[in-house]
Amino acid sequence: METILSSLEFIFMASLLLWRLTSADTPNMTDCEPKQCGNSTISYPFWINDQQPSYCGYSTLEISCSSSGKPVLVQSYDSAYYIKQLFYQNNSALLGDNIVDIITGNCSTPQFNVSLSFGPFVISNTNKLMKFFWNCATTPKLSSDFYSYSCGTNKSYVQIQNYTQGDSEDNKINCSISTVPFLGSNGGTVNQYLSLMKEGFLVTWTVASCSDCKASNGQCGFNSSNSMFMCICADGTYAMTCPDNPKQGSRARLEAGLLGSLGGAFFLVMVFLIFFKLRRNYNTQENIEKLLEQYGSLAPRRYKYSELKKITKSFRDKLGKGGFGTVYKGKQPDGRMVAVKFLHNSTSNGEEFLNEVVSIGRTSHVNVVSLLGFCIEGSKRALVYEYMSNSEVYFPHWIYDRVAEGSKIEACDVTNETEEIARKMALVGFWCTQTIPANRPSMGRVVEMLERSLSELELPPKPYLQSVDAISVQSMDSTAPSSNSEPSDGLR
Repeated sequence: METILSSLEFIFMASLLLWRLTSADTPNMTDCEPKQCGNSTISYPFWINDQQPSYCGYSTLEISCSSSGKPVLVQSYDSAYYIKQLFYQNNSALLGDNIVDIITGNCSTPQFNVSLSFGPFVISNTNKLMKFFWNCATTPKLSSDFYSYSCGTNKSYVQIQNYTQGDSEDNKINCSISTVPFLGSNGGTVNQYLSLMKEGFLVTWTVASCSDCKASNGQCGFNSSNSMFMCICADGTYAMTCPDNPKQGSRARLEAGLLGSLGGAFFLVMVFLIFFKLRRNYNTQENIEKLLEQYGSLAPRRYKYSELKKITKSFRDKLGKGGFGTVYKGKQPDGRMVAVKFLHNSTSNGEEFLNEVVSIGRTSHVNVVSLLGFCIEGSKRALVYEYMSNSEVYFPHWIYDRVAEGSKIEACDVTNETEEIARKMALVGFWCTQTIPANRPSMGRVVEMLERSLSELELPPKPYLQSVDAISVQSMDSTAPSSNSEPSDGLR
């Protein structure tokens, strides 16, 4: 039941996903037109989350327009960075840091590094770098101009250097160090560090070019499902530019849409086929459980496939193989030896198979191997018999062959005078021990058969379950009584 529910849940989710994909709106170029946020014009590769759909830009360049008109970069740490100014012509922007902006007072040491770890950004080498030394155990020896200021009982120091300048001397300084990049385009000295670091810092970004798409009267966008640039046009989306001939483009879009629809229809058909198959299997399983309850103690033991695999040591000892199945030798946990016959290409459904199993399970005779149990899991069918070597049963078999061939059975004190009586008793005995219960005669018929002459008696079918070493690996269907035929009465 849990397997059915899990499968149905998967089918439902897959269908829902397909519906979402096929019913999603086609990107609209008007949605991606530039928007204003404060004094900044926001367009590709950026997008404003509450004003534009996500396909208007890169997912990592999502903008939230604050109430004060700041374009905040949502993906930055704590959403601390915001855009001060955009320069689309050279793919760069001046960024500010909300946390740096609120630093005030004499003890103004940012105890963190201002850096970038998201999106397609790189901090520009045009910047300068403000380096702070604080919590110093001794006075540091700095190689260039620096400014010192008191911060509690210890002094702190700030130094300005080029952004690309190395920091090989830092490991010789016994201080905590933090860095803040800033543009520094307005000049200023180190003692003005508080206002300088609030200027912001310059970053550049690298994304797919939008110029060709714009030149073809399209709007630039980004397909997050395949991480590819797309050009949004009046008649749909394209890889790089809008087509010169809109009709040709529309035809291509129509063909793509038809192919997508056919693919979606095929997927739905497959989903429904799987659903009906699962439902049918579930109904069959329910019917099997009901039949097992009805048969009660008459039904042989039901084995799990995993149990049979363990009993046969992963099907290691094969006793025989035929067109309909393979027989393996096994050992049960209690030490009893068994033979497990796995049926191939069984045409019976679960209910028919169970009825046949119960019918065979009622058979209990000295010349018939006892059925101990069965397995039915999905398409797997198996029968578990007690294991008997050939020597334990080939005597009844020997008598049957002698009677069938018309040979004498001069054994066990049988003489010429008693030959006919012995043959008659053997024939009646074989009728009474038929594998299929419906083929066995009643006691009244047995008396009648014994009163008839030998020539009036019909040779019964040879029992197919003789010993494990000679189990006939034939289909269960061939051994079950047919509803369209009547059993023989043993008389010609």
